[in-house]
Amino acid sequence: MTNNVHLPLASLAAVNDENALRGWVRYELRPVFAHQCCVLSIAMPGENGMESRLVGVDFPAAALRSIVSAGGGIDTPVVRRWLQQRTPQLFDADRPWDDTCEVWLGKFRHFAMHNTAAHGDYDAASACSCYFSFLNVPDIAAPELEPTLLALQQPLAEALRRLLRPAPEPVTEPGRLTEREQQIGYWAALGKSNWEIAAILGISESTAKTHITNLLHKLGLASRAALKRQNWPYLLAGCLPELLLPFYNSSMMLYAG
Repeated sequence: MTNNVHLPLASLAAVNDENALRGWVRYELRPVFAHQCCVLSIAMPGENGMESRLVGVDFPAAALRSIVSAGGGIDTPVVRRWLQQRTPQLFDADRPWDDTCEVWLGKFRHFAMHNTAAHGDYDAASACSCYFSFLNVPDIAAPELEPTLLALQQPLAEALRRLLRPAPEPVTEPGRLTEREQQIGYWAALGKSNWEIAAILGISESTAKTHITNLLHKLGLASRAALKRQNWPYLLAGCLPELLLPFYNSSMMLYAG
C-alpha cells in the first residue's frame, strides 16, 4: 500500500449480495489493502432485542466461532474499545494493550492471528452499528492504515446496511381487512391482550384470538409487534367507524395499559 491507496469504492456500490461482497473484498479490496482475512458485521435493533449478522471472508470458522457472542455479534477487546472510542483500532498481538484479556489474546495467537486493523460506523438514528476488522495486515504500524480505514468507513457501512439489514416489512393497508379485523388490529397494535380487546369490543376472548390469527395471516405478518412497527393505530385512525369504541367511554379507565 501507499499513502494514497486507491480503494475500489465505485464497484462496492454495485455489490448486490453477500457472495458478491466477499468477491469484492477478495479480488478488489485485498490487492490494494493487503490482509489475510476479515470479518464484517452489523448489529441493529430487532423484534427480540439487538440482532447481528456476520460475513467472514477467508476467516477460519473455528476462530470466528470463538469470538461470536451469545447474541450473535462479535465480542472482542478490539470491538469493545471501538464501541467506546469510535475510532480506527490498530491492534498488535506482539504489543497488546495493557487491559487486553489474556484468554482472548491466547485464542487470537492460537489461530495464527498477529494483528488487526478495525473500524466501523454507528448510525444514531437507527441505533445500527457496522464493524469491520482486517486481520494479519503486512505492517500494523503503516501510516496509511488509519486513513484507509477512515476512507472505508462510510462506503462499507452503507454496503453492510444495504446487504445485511433485514428488508423493511411492507406497509399494509387496512382496506384488505374486515371492519372487525380492523378494529381488533387497532387495539392489538396498541399492545392490548386478547382479553382486553374482547372486553373493549364486547366479544369473547376466543373470538378476538381468531380475528388476530386471521388478520396476521391476511397481511403476511408474523406477530402483533409487526403491526406496531407499521404504525397501525395511525393508519386505522381515519378509516374506522364509530363502532370502533362501543365500550370506550365506560371502559377506557379499566383497560388502558
